[in-house]
Amino acid sequence: MKPSTHYMKLDPLYFSEIVSGKKTAELRLYDQKRQAVRVGDVIVFTKNGNENESITCSVADMTLAKTFAELLEKIPTGAAGATPREPFLQAMRSFYPEELEKRHGVVAIHIKRA
Repeated sequence: MKPSTHYMKLDPLYFSEIVSGKKTAELRLYDQKRQAVRVGDVIVFTKNGNENESITCSVADMTLAKTFAELLEKIPTGAAGATPREPFLQAMRSFYPEELEKRHGVVAIHIKRA
């Protein structure tokens, strides 16, 4: 089966961490859009605020969990970026309300630059 291509926008900080190689996992809700992502697929990340800047990555693996806190226990330290754990969890709360986290669960999409 041919790999699918997915498009996701990223905050400039997280975008630069993928470009630098510090960030090797993108954490998202495991909603309908992310349930369509499979290992081997391609993700084109676009930098918020600069739609002309993008980076293409392949999906190497996926890790599922019920909450972001649980997910951070399952993935390598620093894979989600350089942000320390507590500020990272607070930032995730600003993107995704707790009710959505509970409803959908969460996923770490492990990526490799293409």
